[in-house]
Amino acid sequence: MTGERRADRARRLVIGLTGGIGAGKSRVGRYLARLRHWPLIDVDDLCRQLVEPGQAGLAALRSRFGDCFVDDRGRLDRPALRQALFTDPELRARVEAVLHPLARTALRRELDRLAPGGAVVEVPLLFEAGWQGEVDRVITVWARPRIQRQRLAARDGLNSDQCRHALAAQMDPWAKALAADHVIDNSGPWADTCLQIRHLVLSFLKP
Repeated sequence: MTGERRADRARRLVIGLTGGIGAGKSRVGRYLARLRHWPLIDVDDLCRQLVEPGQAGLAALRSRFGDCFVDDRGRLDRPALRQALFTDPELRARVEAVLHPLARTALRRELDRLAPGGAVVEVPLLFEAGWQGEVDRVITVWARPRIQRQRLAARDGLNSDQCRHALAAQMDPWAKALAADHVIDNSGPWADTCLQIRHLVLSFLKP
């Protein structure tokens, strides 16, 4: 890291937002970023860009796994890959080993473009990938497992077995909560969650 980049980082507060699938990270991130007038970077969006045709991520996956997750148009077959990742921990680790370094580089590039101030970075697998060093503070968005399953079923149309596999594929939500600097409980009404976020802005994230 150059001296100029270190100085830029020193003038910027980077908040890492994580949590289990279906916990409501994206909604919390949008609200927090809007309250602070900060940019929001979604690492999942960066990963989706990386696996578009002609991009480095898709090329790396094809080099490692062939065309088993590529459709007849040369695009990533996302539903097939997602189902395989939920049910095969070994495959998930191999895919993450390919994509995570590329995503990390893309995140650093995005942060380097920002003006001094602050930023919210949504990283679903922040602890699993060991990215704590990329952010200054970590907020975990937590929700009760029953609520997570309900949201997954409504959002993605998953059945009960698929919901169970999706939750089991990630780090235990309690462990994520205990490892974070702050926790937002998004199990209840959205108004309650907003109150927690506003309190966070007034105390934990003082200007």
